[in-house]
Amino acid sequence: LSNQQSLISIQTRTLSGSFFKRIMALLNKNTRLFKRFFTLKVLEFGARFYSSFCEFTVERKVVQEMRKDTLLCGNVSYFNEEHLNVIFGEQPVVLMARDLETRRSGHIRWFQSALMGDHFRRQFFMYDFMTVIYVSRALTFGQSPEAELMELRHVLELCRQKQIERFIFVTTNQPGEDAPTAASIFQKTAEDLCHAYTRSNQIQLKIIRSPYFISGTNP
Repeated sequence: LSNQQSLISIQTRTLSGSFFKRIMALLNKNTRLFKRFFTLKVLEFGARFYSSFCEFTVERKVVQEMRKDTLLCGNVSYFNEEHLNVIFGEQPVVLMARDLETRRSGHIRWFQSALMGDHFRRQFFMYDFMTVIYVSRALTFGQSPEAELMELRHVLELCRQKQIERFIFVTTNQPGEDAPTAASIFQKTAEDLCHAYTRSNQIQLKIIRSPYFISGTNP
């Protein structure tokens, strides 16, 4: 009887050891399966996240392209908010000139800033301008615009550095071909300067010739 009990005890311990080995093997197998399942889920989540991120990036880029700012500088005090809304709609517009008052109204911003100063340069590179419009002082009757050639060149140089896509020069429609005047010589020099900068830097150029500006608030 004693020998039988000893044999049963040995068999029980053997069975117990075998049982636990099977349990541990099953747990190890499940652990590997769980790790594989977890890895697949992580990869699946990563793929979905990357796809969503790419879609968001593309959408954001499209929106940014649509909402890139336009800079209006130089002789811009004639343009009031109503004019700007008609011309640009909801497109963000920034106006900078030394005779403006700094303020904001919706998508339009005005900055009092001399174009040759450091403030203008900082603001120029802070915004994401796609188009720069320079309005000549030649459009104000009686003003001498010759001194603004240096200012125009400075703005064109900033456009070159920032790789602006479009530059629009608004000037007078007084050609003076038959009898050249100081104003007509300035106009030709200014237009030649615009052509030189834009051609060598792949910037689209548009020259608009306009009659003199007249307004009740800014005669």
